[in-house]
Amino acid sequence: MMIGDAEFACHHLPYNYLGDPADDATLLGKATDHLPYIRNPNEKARLQSGIEDVSQLIEDWVAFSTSGEADFNQWCNDRGRKHRWVKSYYF
Repeated sequence: MMIGDAEFACHHLPYNYLGDPADDATLLGKATDHLPYIRNPNEKARLQSGIEDVSQLIEDWVAFSTSGEADFNQWCNDRGRKHRWVKSYYF
């Protein structure tokens, strides 16, 4: 749930961030604290990877937000970041 909540805040990127990145980083820290209790190594690796991916995305958004640049997607491309964006459809 914690990873999903933080991931949800990112689903409008590269255009918008929902919520507070600091709160989401705290959630991901709490999720990381639970990893030692996961016995299945495949599940543990999957969750660790998810935490790392979302954490990097949040860190990049925070850095971009203070950079003065206008296009987060371009900012990421310029730095070799390969984030996956959710496709949004508006009706």
